[in-house]
Amino acid sequence: MGRFLGGIFSNDSVFGQIMTRVGILVGANLMFVLFAFPLVTTGPALTALFYVMLKVLRGEHELNPFKTFFRGFISNFKQAIICWLVYMAIMAVAYLDYRFLKTMGGPADILKFGFHYSVAGFEIYLGEMLLASAILLLFGYLNIIGVKKAGFVQTILSSLLVVCVFTLFIAA
Repeated sequence: MGRFLGGIFSNDSVFGQIMTRVGILVGANLMFVLFAFPLVTTGPALTALFYVMLKVLRGEHELNPFKTFFRGFISNFKQAIICWLVYMAIMAVAYLDYRFLKTMGGPADILKFGFHYSVAGFEIYLGEMLLASAILLLFGYLNIIGVKKAGFVQTILSSLLVVCVFTLFIAA
C-alpha cells in the first residue's frame, strides 16, 4: 500500500507532473495578482505571467514560478510598461469617444436593443453582446487561418476604417 501511494505521489508519476504544473500555475497567477494590483504595472505583470507559461509549455517542469516570474518581470519591464501605457491611453480615448457618442445619441443607440441586465450602473444590451461576440469570433478566426491571411483581413479592415473616418470627417 505504501509503495502504491508513493508511486502515485512521486514527481515522476502522471499525477505528480499534473500537480507540479498546477502548482506552477497557482504560483504564477498569485504573483500576477500581487504585481498587477497597481494598475500601472499590469502590463509588465501580464508579460511576466506569459513568460512563465511559455517556459511551462516548452517543457521546463522544474522551475520556481516565483523566481521565474520575477525574472520575466524585471527583464521585460521597460518595453512592457511602454506598451501598457500606450494601450491604456488608447483605451481611455476609446472610452471617452464612446461616452461622447452615447451623450449625443445617434450612432451609439444602434446597439441598444434587447435589454439584458445592469452591471455597476451600466446597462447591458443584446446588441452590445452580439457585437462583442462577433469581434471575438473574428479574432479567433484570424488566429486559425494564419498570419498571411490574417494580415490581408487586417489590411481590408484598416482600409475600411480609414474610409469610414474620412467619410465621417467630410460629412461633419
